[in-house]
Amino acid sequence: MSVPDFVLARKLLPGGYRLPKREIWDPRKNDPFNLCVYCQKDLGHHDIRFVAHRQWAHRQCFSDKQLEMARQEAQRIENMIQQGNARKIYLPSANTTIEVPSGSLMEEEYRFWIGSREAYSTWGQCRRCGKMAYNTSERRAHSDETPYPNCNTRLVMAYNELLKKRQCLVCQGGSGAKARWGIPLCSQACVEEWKFARRKYLRLEMELRQMSNGGTSVLEST
Repeated sequence: MSVPDFVLARKLLPGGYRLPKREIWDPRKNDPFNLCVYCQKDLGHHDIRFVAHRQWAHRQCFSDKQLEMARQEAQRIENMIQQGNARKIYLPSANTTIEVPSGSLMEEEYRFWIGSREAYSTWGQCRRCGKMAYNTSERRAHSDETPYPNCNTRLVMAYNELLKKRQCLVCQGGSGAKARWGIPLCSQACVEEWKFARRKYLRLEMELRQMSNGGTSVLEST
């Protein structure tokens, strides 16, 4: 018959188990929230940046880390390019068939207005002056504004000059761009961008500015 462990403990360790002295709790030293996640030093009371939940860093450590990550990404891309594994950018050609959304405007309105991809939307932006119109009546009223030449008239005059070069107004490539709404566009991708992209086109802006100044066409002078 063996002696139970508690009987031996009472005889051999009458004062109980002795543990090492507990260290005094220091929240600034032991709480990870108060340490820089990069250098593991005390954050102090100023000049820190938020990193993630309960994670902060010194501003200089944060900047150094971001710079290091940027250099690593640049080196990774450089290695991919040298090895020929870089992702190729896909650019639709003129022969690529893609379905262009009808958008928020009637097809003939895209000649003078920028529309939205969402069919339920009603807004349009004038391609010349940038005015916003939120329904068909507002767009019609803007198109009929006087004195002449108004925005529509100036745009038609500019389109006629651009058609002479037969170069796509969007990508400025290809010499066989077909006229769509009286505008030289070379592919369905360019048609889609023309309909919905809220951007300026350099060749069109040059033509409009030249006409406003009363000069000859930029295309004819080049």
